[in-house]
Amino acid sequence: SVGHLALAFLQGSFAFSGWNFLNYVTEELVDPRRQNLPCAIFISIPLVTFVYTFTNIAYFTAMSPQELLSSNAVAVTFGEKLLGYFSWVMPVSVALSTFGGINGYLFTSSRLCFSGAREGHLPSLLAMIHVKHCTPIPALL
Repeated sequence: SVGHLALAFLQGSFAFSGWNFLNYVTEELVDPRRQNLPCAIFISIPLVTFVYTFTNIAYFTAMSPQELLSSNAVAVTFGEKLLGYFSWVMPVSVALSTFGGINGYLFTSSRLCFSGAREGHLPSLLAMIHVKHCTPIPALL
């Protein structure tokens, strides 16, 4: 249905949203127009596309459609089927990926608050930075 298709695109967009984090931290990049930002985008998007495509191919190759539909966590079922004793690797990998996503979100969202405070849109307390590390500690907190 159209609703399921829209939901699939929404869930897929989270997998590719990491490139958007780069837009929030361009101020901290060294020469963002010349190499850093375009290289990060041109490398990361094909890499994520490759990993997700081949992960799905592995799922469809190793599992039947009934197993895919009945599973609450496809990666865990896939791990149990193929990895046996080492199936614990799958939930740990998902947890590490989640922490990586949260790390990116915290890194960029604190910079948004910092920039907003520097421009006068938020309380000036959020525009303060750590003297030694030059990180926006109040905005991060």
